[in-house]
Amino acid sequence: MSALQAVKASPIQVHPVKAKENIETNKSVENIAAQAIAKATLSSSKKPLPYISQIKEATLVKQDTLKLADGSIVQYSKSIVGKGGFKTVYAGTRTKTDGTVSPVAVSSPHPCPQGFSTFSLNISEQKTNHCTGAKVVKLATKGGSYQLITISDLCTNENTHYAGNSVNDALYFKNPISNTTPHNRADKNYSRILYGLVKGVREYYSLLHAQGLYKGRHGDIKPSNFVFDNNKKQHLPTPYSTLKLIDLPEDPEGIVNVTPGFFGKGLNRHARDIHALRTMFIMALHFSLHHPMIEGDQDSPTVLMQPQERSALRAKVQQLFTMNQYAPTSSKQVKQKEENIKLLIRELNTQLTAFITQKNFRQKTGWHGHILITLFNSIVKLNLSVRLVQRSSFGKKSQKTAIFCMDKFLQFIKKDLGESGPTGSPMKPLPVPATAAASAERGSSKRKLSPKKLLPPTKKKPSNNSSS
Repeated sequence: MSALQAVKASPIQVHPVKAKENIETNKSVENIAAQAIAKATLSSSKKPLPYISQIKEATLVKQDTLKLADGSIVQYSKSIVGKGGFKTVYAGTRTKTDGTVSPVAVSSPHPCPQGFSTFSLNISEQKTNHCTGAKVVKLATKGGSYQLITISDLCTNENTHYAGNSVNDALYFKNPISNTTPHNRADKNYSRILYGLVKGVREYYSLLHAQGLYKGRHGDIKPSNFVFDNNKKQHLPTPYSTLKLIDLPEDPEGIVNVTPGFFGKGLNRHARDIHALRTMFIMALHFSLHHPMIEGDQDSPTVLMQPQERSALRAKVQQLFTMNQYAPTSSKQVKQKEENIKLLIRELNTQLTAFITQKNFRQKTGWHGHILITLFNSIVKLNLSVRLVQRSSFGKKSQKTAIFCMDKFLQFIKKDLGESGPTGSPMKPLPVPATAAASAERGSSKRKLSPKKLLPPTKKKPSNNSSS
């Protein structure tokens, strides 16, 4: 029995991948920091790691206060932002020497990892719009060794145009998409999410490529590693949302912990990141058939279908997701898996087109059809991208291919968004280049002065007091 036949024979239910959280809120920040420092794994007798000397040292003023080398003060609270395998991240503030205060995310002290790249130390200093790296500082322990603390900008999701303030909720229609702000069209508001997801990965890859880390990748692409970052723009009356990729690996070319469900077994590292994007979009298509899509909807638009047609469409999307999750054990099975996905996408195209073109659907829905078409076409383009990147030799070539494919995807979304652009700001037309023919047609740019007119001298009127 082939893999595709096995999927059709025993389909499984699709569930969103959720990370296990086991946060202990009853412990204070002081106790956690003290325990982490006491359990230093590097002793003074061991040879220091080569990158330690490049990390600037911070001073622990209090149990919850750090003083950095540039003089700024970082304070972190008991509010937990997230928790990983070896560190907990808290919300805090950073006060610079000029008095400006900004929100930051501060990790608890953790042992220095063996795998570390100088790229991780420099990325936080670079100006990025769609991905953000953490500033790394070292903290001396009593044993003469060091532990690391990461400090990154805390992206705020206040006043976001997307209900739920979560990329996961917005992408998977857990909260319906707004039909009013920032655009008066829900399809454009949703396309901005798709644009931001790929743009964040694209920007991170460009940084890797510029540093010569041709085997580097993110390795853990998933909705929870993207955040909304709202910034006020002078030309807009309200803030708009920009997606940022976070949780960048400390060693892009080393081993990375991957969330189950987004790992493309059998693919090269660059193809796995594209595979993770494809997985996210397939899951989004699944939820669009089960949840209300736009604000004001009472149910999924599939309620307009006949029960048999609705079941067949949902089953086909489920088969596509299951095949995407299939873990091949050989290169031959990898090729067969991608061929099966291509076949399922072709079959799904027929069913989805028949549904969207129904007269009943077109009369009773607004931008639902456009959202479904854009989401499906995004899956098609990412599916082709996975195959192209996988065929490329791993390293510089596969990384360049991944960048090329993401650029093509962004061009597709830009065309779909139109003149409004991915951020909601108006896009100004490019200036017309000056040419000799155009200048001749307009004439000389020098102003021609008209000849002065000679005016006759004015005659004086005789005075009334004068005698003739």
